[in-house]
Amino acid sequence: MGTQSSFNNDGCHGDQIFKLRSYADIARLAMTQTGSQSLINIMVASKDPFAKDMIFTGVFGSIFEVMNDSHGYYVFGKLIESCNYDQLRHIVALMTLNTESLVSISTSKFGSKSIQRLVKVLEKSPLIYTLTLALSSVLGPLMTNRTGSFVILKCLNLLDTQKNEKIYETAERLCITLAQNEKGCIYLNEFITYSKTPYRERLMNEISSKSKLLSQDPSGNFVVQHVLGLHNPVFSAKICFELRDLYVKLSSQRGGSHVIEKCLNSSETDYVVNAFLKYEKLSQIARDQFGNYVIQTALKATKRANSPLYKMLLAKLKQNRNELMSGFGRKVLSFIDSGVPLD
Repeated sequence: MGTQSSFNNDGCHGDQIFKLRSYADIARLAMTQTGSQSLINIMVASKDPFAKDMIFTGVFGSIFEVMNDSHGYYVFGKLIESCNYDQLRHIVALMTLNTESLVSISTSKFGSKSIQRLVKVLEKSPLIYTLTLALSSVLGPLMTNRTGSFVILKCLNLLDTQKNEKIYETAERLCITLAQNEKGCIYLNEFITYSKTPYRERLMNEISSKSKLLSQDPSGNFVVQHVLGLHNPVFSAKICFELRDLYVKLSSQRGGSHVIEKCLNSSETDYVVNAFLKYEKLSQIARDQFGNYVIQTALKATKRANSPLYKMLLAKLKQNRNELMSGFGRKVLSFIDSGVPLD
């Protein structure tokens, strides 16, 4: 490696890789446009194992920088496709040795893409268990970051439940905390959507069990809404039962009112409407800036189902027609007088 280098930060051609002064030159080369393409061409076309070993050693020495580079990540992707098992084992060991580095690389644009490519390459390798175990240990910071969440979702979409077992177990343990996070609630909803049986049901059960807490949380209510929107009758029933003492209170909250609307559009419509019919001051809900939409949803849901509860609800509201003639109650009154059109 003592030969005078012709490396000029723009690239090399063919066997010029052997003329580089140091392995560090290879890493720097990987992070240039023409250099990265030259290295990829060598890995694709060369039959010389020594050339590929040189590239591996050069990239490995600065692997995080290469993975996180707009050109280097292409080199990394091709490198791991051509690595033998022992080389992949070294890469995985380095990736998982330091969790701070794993979080840092997984939450950066090209680093995240590089980890996702590594997941793809390791899909059928025993090494995937080492990687998913490490990812499960940093699930919290990854699932509160848009870019980091892509790594976890890649695992869910690509790998079977056995290989994702540690990720699922950690998600179940952290789901309530994630649900109450402004960003975590969004990515948790995606996690639930892409989860597979039986872990999806376990997550939904955990969310349902804590729906009283989450429905009153500015972020958590979105997760409860999501579970209700999946229209699983078991968990819809559980949520509606958990919230049975909060229908009125939640109907007057920005987020909570959307939860109750989802309840009304679930398999538990009658259960919720019956609770409203027992409430003496139903007109107060109808006059609320959020509650009026809840009452409109109740009217639409019962009429759509041709339920006798529709007429009962209508009659109870008309008893206090005068109260509905002011404020947001006018919206409900207008809705009633227009015949409650169906969606």
